[in-house]
Amino acid sequence: MKGNVNLDIKTGADVESLDASGFTGNLTAELKTSTQLKSVKGGSGKDLFKFNGIAGANPDLVIDGGANDDSIEFENLSGTRRLNSSNVEKRNICEGQQRHYRPSQCSRREVCNGRRE
Repeated sequence: MKGNVNLDIKTGADVESLDASGFTGNLTAELKTSTQLKSVKGGSGKDLFKFNGIAGANPDLVIDGGANDDSIEFENLSGTRRLNSSNVEKRNICEGQQRHYRPSQCSRREVCNGRRE
């Protein structure tokens, strides 16, 4: 993926990777239905990658946010997860429609449009 515009995308169920390393605009990628996802690479814009419990459950998933101020958001996770990420400045953990903060071992925690527990 290459370009210099702000872009919002949604991926399908069979997507295994997203490589936006050549992209210079701000990217919001909803990867919630991508059950085969193994690799995500951001570009030089302010990128946001959104996952749910299914897409984020792959233990081999590697996320590289790329340059700039990048974020990842996980929704409806259960159990224990190991996050294999680099160049990601913000990590959001949300639960269902309540979208509230859940403790994690992230270096920087954010609130997802809601209240803190």
